[in-house]
Amino acid sequence: MPIVYILLAVIAIVFLILFIKFFGLWFRSLLSGAPVGIARLIGMWLRKVNQEMIVDSRVMLTKAGIPLNTDLLETHYLARGNVLKVCMALFAAIKANILLTFQRAEAIDLSGRDVLENLDKISKTVLEKGLDAGTAFEIFALLLLMYLQRLTDLKVERKRKVI
Repeated sequence: MPIVYILLAVIAIVFLILFIKFFGLWFRSLLSGAPVGIARLIGMWLRKVNQEMIVDSRVMLTKAGIPLNTDLLETHYLARGNVLKVCMALFAAIKANILLTFQRAEAIDLSGRDVLENLDKISKTVLEKGLDAGTAFEIFALLLLMYLQRLTDLKVERKRKVI
């Protein structure tokens, strides 16, 4: 019987340590209006995701009026994307009245380009040509998709030549 009590005490201590470790981050996210559960924070820790970056990014986007699920941010982090730059680009796009979705910003970031630099280029093009921001970004998105499609086609051709 004492073994059961010792086992329960060890389990309770482990849960207490995990709760204390993530309490500050959980409380900060709760007060900021972008709650992230302690279980989700523990899951991020187990998957070796930077919990502070994800929570800070989610808080920033929530304050900007972009309610985003932590799963999207986590997925982008695990894909070796720069979560903070993507979130800052979304924030800047909202302030500059440029139409930018998380998926587009994520695609730009994962293609190896600087998302914030591309926003500056779009803003300059909008000012120079007198286009509205949505049209300019649609043009940029189409050009990016054409470029990515061309890269994919080149990879397929190389594979065919090898075979």
